[in-house]
Amino acid sequence: MLLPPPPTSYRRAAGLKMLCIMVDIVDLQERATGVHVSKTLPCGDDHIVLLDYDQASRSKLRANLRRVKSDGAVVWAASAPGSNDIFTNVAWRDALLVAWTWECFMITVDQETGKPVDVLFTK
Repeated sequence: MLLPPPPTSYRRAAGLKMLCIMVDIVDLQERATGVHVSKTLPCGDDHIVLLDYDQASRSKLRANLRRVKSDGAVVWAASAPGSNDIFTNVAWRDALLVAWTWECFMITVDQETGKPVDVLFTK
């Protein structure tokens, strides 16, 4: 039996709660690293956070892709495989976490460990 969708006011409240959590995650990560958060993605109860690649590279923070709990605790922090490379974008593609780097690599990232699963040169 299908249940009717929740009332609009409930959906709006749930959306505002999620927005508040995302703002808190961004604030916590920016305060902890001193680097602007350029993107966040939901990941179960956690969040995938991409720190701004320009600011991160200037501050020598190469591990700019992170999985973070709602309380701000970092589950993992990943660096791009190349010693001078850095992540520039991240997205979900067919339920896989995919990240792109400055040196033109597309990397499928294990969402549990932050380790690369597949690396593809795209240029």
